[in-house]
Amino acid sequence: MKWIDVISNNPIQGRRTIARCILDEDGNVEIEGDMATVRELKRGYRGLKNGQAALIRPNDGLDFLEAVSRQCNNHMIVASQIQEGDKPPKLEINNAPPSFDQF
Repeated sequence: MKWIDVISNNPIQGRRTIARCILDEDGNVEIEGDMATVRELKRGYRGLKNGQAALIRPNDGLDFLEAVSRQCNNHMIVASQIQEGDKPPKLEINNAPPSFDQF
């Protein structure tokens, strides 16, 4: 199984995994995590597919993992390199809106 983690470098909340993209047995990518991040990832990324510029989406499988890993690389959001193993560790995500008690 192959996957990547999308990590937020938030100055207030710190560094935390906000989404995970997992390549399934059928060659599609399942995305789990923070709802807003999942929605953005599903929109796709510009990249090369079969040597041509294209919009790469989760149903493009490994090409999608590679595109996310390359393009999510700035001071706020980074993506891991493609990881491989039996199965990724459990991802704990809190999709609840922030509480004013946290500030």
